[in-house]
Order: sequence, then structure tokens, then C-alpha cells
Amino acid sequence: MEIVGPGGVGKTAVAIATGRDLSASDGVAPGGVWLARLEAAATADEVVDTLVAALNVGGEAALFERLKSSATAVILDNCEHVIDAATALAVRLLDAAPGLRILCTSQAPLDIDGETVFELAPLALPDAVALFARRAGAQRTNRTTSASDDAVEDLCRSLDGLPLAIELAAARTKTLSIEEITRRLDDRFSVLSDPTSRRPERRRALKSTIEWSYELLFPDDQRGLWALASFAGGAPLPAVESSRRSRYHEPQRSTWSAGSRVVRW
Repeated sequence: MEIVGPGGVGKTAVAIATGRDLSASDGVAPGGVWLARLEAAATADEVVDTLVAALNVGGEAALFERLKSSATAVILDNCEHVIDAATALAVRLLDAAPGLRILCTSQAPLDIDGETVFELAPLALPDAVALFARRAGAQRTNRTTSASDDAVEDLCRSLDGLPLAIELAAARTKTLSIEEITRRLDDRFSVLSDPTSRRPERRRALKSTIEWSYELLFPDDQRGLWALASFAGGAPLPAVESSRRSRYHEPQRSTWSAGSRVVRW
């Protein structure tokens, strides 16, 4: 199975929750669910080494032996930047251990024969509000209890239901009111970050998440993204093509100035 979706949409959280469900099921041995976070891996060898370290075995041969010896499940998290290596490893593992279950998270499908792809979408407004309430409540401030339901809904709507953005906004309730956070969203890269968090950079700053996704695009796709910078809520293809042609010939300074509006989304 594979969970796909844009950065910040909650793929890792859903994968971990699924892993907990698997560990409680009859089809997986106790302690037989393993999580390998691939965000720091850059090569095929490092992808394998990450899984070897997750299972705490003595090497690749021991890894394959361990996974085929009992009913187990493996979560390969953050495959998008090493998608070829992750795909190759998943295929080899399934060939060696037909009973193995593999769950991958990625911004693009691995395209493995027989895979089931679940595309994760942003949260609907009621779910977004509920997530914000839980995360803000954990800050133990009275700023959220005094906010109106309309104010919270307006904030979550402005964040497009993106779980990471909602969690980062909730973290800001330690020092800002709901209304103050909403007013500052014109500079959301500054407000949607949590400098007190110990999580990896792209899990505690929206700007880093978008940069990670942008760098994975082919150059043509990056230029297409810049072409969309002038439009809010989409645009017809002829307008996008015209914008792309004009922007391609603009000075770099002008392009970046216009583009900064889009990545602010």
C-alpha cells in the first residue's frame, strides 16, 4: 500500500496510525511493524542501511532473513526523493518475503505492480477545526477558548486544511491570538514555523516543506509553478502559457518577487 500526497498533508501520521493498527491485528506478529524514515537517505545503499538500522540487524542478508521469517510489516516513510531506490528495495523485499506487508509514503506513486495507492487530501473544515483545537489545547493557553468558532474556522479555511500548517498555527497560540495569527498570514512563512520544536526542519517550518517539494520538481515543472504565481485559485491553460512565456524572459529579481506570492499560497 502507498500513501501519496503533497508535503505537509499528514502522510507520515496516517502511516504510523496504520502501523499501530497492523500491530494489533492477527496478521502481523507482535513487534513486527518497522518504521524506516528515509528523509536523510540520498543513495540506494543509504535506503537499505536505514531499514537495516530500523530493524537493528547485522546487514542486508540478515535484513532479508528477518523479514521473511515471520509475519511482519515495513513502513518506508518519505520515499519521494529516493523513489527509484525505494521502489527497487520494495520489489526485492516482496520477492524474497511474499508474506511481507509494505506501506510507503511519498509525494508520487512508486508504481509497483499490484500496489494500492491511497491519495491523501487536505482536511475538510470540521476535521481541520478539530485538529487545530487539539493542538492548540495542548499549548495550555486561554487564547483559544476565548476565540469564536467563526475565527477558528476562518483561520483553518485560510490554511486550506493542510495539517502541517494547522499544527504550526496552533503552536503559535502560545504567544498570539487566533485573530493575530490570521492577520499575519500575509507573511505566513514567518508565522507558520515552530522554533521551539525539535522535529526536523521541514516538519517545523512550512517554508522548508515547500522548498523540499519544489526541489523535487523537474525544471519545466518549476517554471510552470512560477507561471501560476500571478493567479489565485487557478487559471485557464492559455493564460498560464502566456504567463510562463512572459516570466521566462523576465529578470530573475522580478520573477522571484512575483513567485513569492504563490509559495505563500
